[in-house]
Amino acid sequence: LASLGPLLGRAPAQFTCLLRDDALADLRRGLSAAVSLSGGEWRPAGSRSSAPRRVHIPGAAALLVEPEESCSLGPRGAVHVFADDAAHRPLGSWRGGSARDGGWAPVAVAGDTAVLRERGMGGTAAKGRGWRVRVSVAAWAAPREEAALSQPLPRGLQT
Repeated sequence: LASLGPLLGRAPAQFTCLLRDDALADLRRGLSAAVSLSGGEWRPAGSRSSAPRRVHIPGAAALLVEPEESCSLGPRGAVHVFADDAAHRPLGSWRGGSARDGGWAPVAVAGDTAVLRERGMGGTAAKGRGWRVRVSVAAWAAPREEAALSQPLPRGLQT
């Protein structure tokens, strides 16, 4: 920051405050940009899987889908994570058993959308508790240049 002083003239203290405020705003945005989803409730044999669960967090460049440790599915149950509704190959899957067993690793999704689909939840003899995940932002997308240039400069940096 000290090396920027000559470039900024009288504004180094104001610039430091702006950097602090921007960092705090980024932390607040990151803390509030998380969604919890759950599913896997037991259903009678022959019932269809539930509708896909879609999470969209505007401005995200990447998402992280993390299962809670208490998750458990019946032996035929599975939860698949996709990047969008049209995807045919999952980016990651969790199958039967318990998350505590260590086989349920977090799944990274490029972009601002994740879709979760569950399969085989009905008719299992040993039903699990179901699943619950937290979807959070792993990386934010940089604002497009036009958007950044259309914003007014923060007070203190205007000439």
